[in-house]
Parts: sequence; structure tokens; C-alpha cells
Amino acid sequence: AIGCFIVFSFLSKYDSRIFSFTDLEFYNRNDINIYSANYIFSLFVKLLGYSPENVLSFKFLTLSFLISSIFTAPYLYLSTKYHNNKSTFFYIILLSFHPYLSLYSLKLDTSIFALFAISFFSFYVFEASSNTFSISLLITSISTLFRNALLPFSLSYIGIYLFFKKRNWNLISNFIICLSFFLIGFVLFSQIGYGLDYVQQNYGCYSFSNIKIYLESFLGYNISSSLAYIITPIVHLALDLGAREAISIYCLNLPANLASSNTLNIISTLVFFIFHFLILCKFIFEIFKKMTFRKIQLFFPFTILLPTLYGTAHMRYLIPLIPLLMFFLFENQISDEKYKIN
Repeated sequence: AIGCFIVFSFLSKYDSRIFSFTDLEFYNRNDINIYSANYIFSLFVKLLGYSPENVLSFKFLTLSFLISSIFTAPYLYLSTKYHNNKSTFFYIILLSFHPYLSLYSLKLDTSIFALFAISFFSFYVFEASSNTFSISLLITSISTLFRNALLPFSLSYIGIYLFFKKRNWNLISNFIICLSFFLIGFVLFSQIGYGLDYVQQNYGCYSFSNIKIYLESFLGYNISSSLAYIITPIVHLALDLGAREAISIYCLNLPANLASSNTLNIISTLVFFIFHFLILCKFIFEIFKKMTFRKIQLFFPFTILLPTLYGTAHMRYLIPLIPLLMFFLFENQISDEKYKIN
């Protein structure tokens, strides 16, 4: 709560819009159908009466904060179990005062549902009890209805189930798995068109087409086209690690109404990038230090970033992964002892 208050107070001095949620206008439109982006989330916000006019109301700020806190809770439980007391304290401080986590915990954004899916998946990987797989799968499949970027992650569950999971005759568990696969199939059917359009969008300052045009200014057409396919995902991953949404649209030098201090904008972007890049490296190192399938599963949530490598890319897409990345900043006792996929 303190972290949210500080970020919210500072934001009004940095960004004249104070607290923007432009996507909410789209989700409140009346012409949304099952083929539109995140159709179920659109129904959800309409049911709640959540709109750009009341996004700053105490009711919705509080509701967003509570939901975000609950959806982050699995990490807090895991930290108390796998970190020592000092590490748990600093982990909670990092979660609380990370500016983007604090800011988006005050919005009923689709990212909240991705955060919930990945946090419970992390719980499943660490705990590996007999029921956590099916429960985690159900949570992710339901969350995918609200956040279509989870679809690649949802499909990875099918791979786990088909190739690694032992079958059982538990009726409830099998019903949950069948229901989850049905929901994933529905999202795949309804959102595949939008997804194909998304990755082909030449949207924003650092789009594939703009990168290719830039390369063409000093390289030949054929070379620049080939290089653009290689450079674009690298640039977009960098944007995922450090750029606010406005940067992906307007480039690094933002207009004054979006960033009162461009120096602060550049410095904060660089700091975010360095921090997230370093915790990503630490995460990869910890996974490969004693590589096992149990640990390898923790790479599956990163599939949510795949569409951003050629589509729109900015730090909001990284939000659901940040608590998982920061978890591995501290020594933990994850072990494969007695572990099996039940």
C-alpha cells in the first residue's frame, strides 16, 4: 500500500495524464464479439461498470489492489517456505516498491490474470502435490479467457500432460483437465485471427517495418529485410525489459505531456532494463545450474513474450513474470528430491 501511494503520488508530477488506461475504452465498446481481443475481460469490466470515467474511484482502486495482492499471494507463501526470513523481508520490499508492479496493482488490467496464472503455476512447480497440476491448469485456462497472451503458455500445459504426466483415474481431476482443454480450445479458436493480426502489426516506433526502413538507409533492401527479422526480436525484448508503453509508440524521446523530464525518462528506462536484464540472467543461471525438468518448467511462462517479439512490445507484458524473476534473486531450496509429476 505504501509503495502504491508513493508511485501514484509521484506519477502526477511525471506524467500529466496522472493515470491512464486507454485500453479500457476499447473493452467498453458495444461492438465487441468473441473474435475481439479478450472478449471475456470486456464482459467482466462491463459487468463491474469499470470505465475510464471511474478508473480513479476509490472503489476500483481498492478492488484492483486487493485482487492484485491475492493473485501475488502464492509467491509470498513460497518465499516464507523457500527463503530465509531476511530474504523474505527483502523480497516483499522488492515486490511492494517495484514501480510497475505498484502502478498496475491499481488497475483492473488483463495483466492481473496473467500474474495469477503464472504465480499459481510457480506454486505447482515448487510444491508438486497431486492436485496442483489440474488446479493450476484450470486457473490458467480461465485466465486465458481474460488475457489471450497466455495462450502459448496454456498450450505448454497440453505438452506437459501428453508427454510427461502420469495418467490417473481420478474423476474430478480428469473432469478439470477436460474442461481446461475445452477452454483453451475456445480461446485458440476465437483469438487466433487476432493473434495473427497482432504479430503482423507495424505498430509503434520500433516496429519491424520501421527497423527495416532504418536499415535500408545504409544497407541494401535484401540485407536489411533479413537483418530486420533478427534485430526486431532483440529490440523488442529490450523494450519488454525496460520501456513504458509510450516509448514503444513515440520512441525514447517522449513529448512533455507524457514525460515532464526526458532525462528522468531515459534514466528510468535504462535502470528498468538493466535491473530486469540482470534478474533474467540470474534466473537463467539458477535454472541451468542444476538443470532438471522441474526447473525447466519455469521457462514455460516466458512464452507469453513470444507474440511481443514481432508485435507490440513494452514492459507491461513483463509484469506477470517479474515476481518469478525476483524470486530467484535470493537463495532458495528448490530441490528435485521426492519430486515427480503425479
